[in-house]
Amino acid sequence: MGDAKQGTSHLRSHFKSCKLRTTRDIRQSFLKTHKESGETIVVGNYFFNQQIVRDALRKMIILHEYPMSMVDHIGFKEFCDVVQPLFKVISRNTLKKDIMKDYNVEKEKMKLMLSRIQSRVAITTDMWTATNQNRGYITITTHFIDDLWRLQSRLVR
Repeated sequence: MGDAKQGTSHLRSHFKSCKLRTTRDIRQSFLKTHKESGETIVVGNYFFNQQIVRDALRKMIILHEYPMSMVDHIGFKEFCDVVQPLFKVISRNTLKKDIMKDYNVEKEKMKLMLSRIQSRVAITTDMWTATNQNRGYITITTHFIDDLWRLQSRLVR
């Protein structure tokens, strides 16, 4: 038997005062791995963050014009569960709210940019009917030359 100083009290003291523990949740620390020629190789630490994954999902759906209902598909939920079991898949309504927040932010940026440009602005419209929905759509787009002489086009509505 050793004396009392050889116990684990020093670990408890360190856990309470550890600066890394107070700046991020170390319970969500994982080893990040990748495969090279069939072998799993440890690369470093990986910290899961629900908001970062949610932002990436929103960006992917906007970028590739996937349907928002994709998050309700059983195959997508199973895929997410396999890739990252900690990720809680959001509903399509939550996704829509997130996308609308992005839209409103970008809309304000565009208004500010259009108010500052020195060149003239051309406005065009386009109208079409979706073949599978029997609904009509219209868009309004602005075209202008920016201060660096690049043609810019922005969707207004």
